[in-house]
Amino acid sequence: MRGVEGVEQLLGQDNQGGNMPRAAIDIPIEIFRQKYHYDPETGKIHHIGSNGRVMRSIKSRKHGTGYIRVRYDGKEYLGHRVAWALHYGEQPPPIIDHINHVTDDNRIANLRGVTHQQNTKNASLSATNKSGHVGVTNYLGARYKARIKHNDRSIHLGVFDTLPEAVAARKAAERKYGFHENHGKPL
Repeated sequence: MRGVEGVEQLLGQDNQGGNMPRAAIDIPIEIFRQKYHYDPETGKIHHIGSNGRVMRSIKSRKHGTGYIRVRYDGKEYLGHRVAWALHYGEQPPPIIDHINHVTDDNRIANLRGVTHQQNTKNASLSATNKSGHVGVTNYLGARYKARIKHNDRSIHLGVFDTLPEAVAARKAAERKYGFHENHGKPL
């Protein structure tokens, strides 16, 4: 993790492993915690008034990918990274997974620090998927091929006569290789 002693990095790799700009927050976390209150049950971040009372929710906006962005002192920060820092009082891990795949749901129960490999095991169903199931494709018109990727290896699970057989093979492999139960669910 890059950074300067006493400075917390709140914006970095997004939960898809890249594509978001990187920037380090240039104030210590304690100052940030004096200015904002995070509600872990709703995922909302609120201003703290000069009287110490929790005020209205901060103005935020969704990034093109659906992630909440928080603007402070001329800079934008990813809401889930700010939420993590405010809740735990520490620098967020490099990758934070939205467990339910809803990128603007920043409740602490929906956020978990993960490795890149763990994050790939809790991905949403791709919009371009044609079978309706991750890792299952049509094979020669009337059959279905199932595969899974684990440890950067593509593993052929077989060719099946029916879609339910291919899906069952894929689901069994997901359990064997530790995929999250939400993996492959549509948004």
